[in-house]
Amino acid sequence: MERKLKGLDAYITGANIHYEEAVPHKCPKCGAERQVQMFYEWGGWFYQNDDDSYCGSCKVEMDIIEK
Repeated sequence: MERKLKGLDAYITGANIHYEEAVPHKCPKCGAERQVQMFYEWGGWFYQNDDDSYCGSCKVEMDIIEK
């Protein structure tokens, strides 16, 4: 029981947040490529700044480039 509580405490305090330096993205419209900061929390990847997921010139959401 104590082991499960420690895992829950880690999630609540943010100890299980994993930061990625940058994730490569590409615009599906103009082909521009850019590195976008993301982090992993609660079983999913999220953008540090939601506006970074859009191409600056085309205003469309960029796709993640598979590594």
